Amino acid sequence: MRVRRSAYVAIMLCLFVSPVQVFAGVADETCVPDSIRPDIRVRMAGDEPNSGAIFISGSGFDYYTVDGGYPQTADSITGLNGGTFVLEFFDGLGCSVQREVSVTVCVPGWLYQRWDDVLSLKNFGVLNVDSITHVFRNFQWYKNDEPIQGATLSYLYVNGGLEPDASYHLEMTRTHSGERIVTCPVRPLIDEDRVFVYVYPSPVRSGEILTIRVSAVATATILNTYGTVVYSLDLQEGLNYVTMNVPSGVYVVRTSIEGETHINHIAVVD
Repeated sequence: MRVRRSAYVAIMLCLFVSPVQVFAGVADETCVPDSIRPDIRVRMAGDEPNSGAIFISGSGFDYYTVDGGYPQTADSITGLNGGTFVLEFFDGLGCSVQREVSVTVCVPGWLYQRWDDVLSLKNFGVLNVDSITHVFRNFQWYKNDEPIQGATLSYLYVNGGLEPDASYHLEMTRTHSGERIVTCPVRPLIDEDRVFVYVYPSPVRSGEILTIRVSAVATATILNTYGTVVYSLDLQEGLNYVTMNVPSGVYVVRTSIEGETHINHIAVVD
């Protein structure tokens, strides 16, 4: 069926149901709006001024406009510093599809890589910014812009280690204002050949479990402040656990691994 120009406005009013997708009036019965399939990716702004970007690919369109401006064919829109933009994609038959795209302004420098398997918000959710103390809640971690199920604490632990080729960011709510904050994405720095010994938590309660994570087979001794050995341990690569059935106090964990000696101090509390 061929659409008359006089019916164009009426068709537009009927079809303008969603602010996200609009099909314009057409002048040819072969026009198929569903064939216009833009693929849009967004880079947050915040690491550097005007560092936000929109990347465009897909099929079925010849050009697009931004907020009703001039036709464009570039595969990216750069130099953005946040905001919401309406992109309209046109094919050669008079069809168009709109997409509303938001570029988020992220906060850089708030994430800290503690170990190869742990990322955290600095100070675990209490930050001093411009001499003001900020407390956060409602945490949600993301990997490659997809939410990580169950990752709702101020830190992220990944069993088996963080992925060096993945990007991670955190969204959270500022407690006093209700404002939603997004950290800039980070990529973990993983040195697979590095020798390491991680001992946590400290303090640990008497009778509870201390975790020792090592990069290779090792041995460890735990000594009290008098130099008395309270535990001697053969450690396997990865995670090792010891129940600290000892009195409260400060203890030394001495680990021998790959010809190196690592010393960690821990506190045991009642």
